[in-house]
This record gives sequence, C-alpha cells and structure tokens, in this order.
Amino acid sequence: MGELLIGVLPLLALGIFIVWESCAKVKPVSAKKLQKRFLPGDAAADTALVVMVVVSIVMGFTELVNPSLPPFTGATAFLSSILYATVGPIGAPILFFGIGAAGIYLVVARRRHRAMSHS
Repeated sequence: MGELLIGVLPLLALGIFIVWESCAKVKPVSAKKLQKRFLPGDAAADTALVVMVVVSIVMGFTELVNPSLPPFTGATAFLSSILYATVGPIGAPILFFGIGAAGIYLVVARRRHRAMSHS
C-alpha cells in the first residue's frame, strides 16, 4: 500500500499542476514587447515556487509513509542524523512540510503584493 501511495502521489501532484497551469490566463503580447529581449517575469518565479512547494510536500508524504532510518548516507546524512536524533522519524516530514508551508506563504504574499500594486 505504501509503495502504491509513493508512486501515485507524484503523478497526482503533476496532474494538479498541469490542470492549474492550463487554467492560467494568457495575456496577448504587443509587438513592442516582442522586439525586446526575453526576461522571465513574476509568473516564472511564482511557477518555480509552486513547483518547489509541490515537490517538498510530496517528499514530506514520502518520508511520512516510508521514513528513512539510520545509518544515513550521502550529502544530507548530517542533517538527517540531527533531525532523527532530535525529533525521531517524523523529523524529515516536518522539515519538508515546513518548506512547503513557507513556499505557500511566499506565493500568496507575492500575489497579494502584486494585486495591491496593480489596483
């Protein structure tokens, strides 16, 4: 059951992201803007943040369902050891969900700021 959940969650997150992006409104671009060089705007930064949020939440659920146990190896072994020693096996999901929550806050704050500055 856990393996099925781990396999389905990323696909579900990808499907939600695709539907969300397909519903976005596209503004027509003027000829003057087309002559200028391309610079990524606020929408690109928001999309990157949303992708980061989705990935961190999926990683949190993955660690919640199938937690990593010591001995830890790799580049993040030190951080994983500290999290496991202080909070136990729930440490990694807390970290990933915290990163996701911070990302959601940043996206909402950026959109509110942009909406207030345009009105």
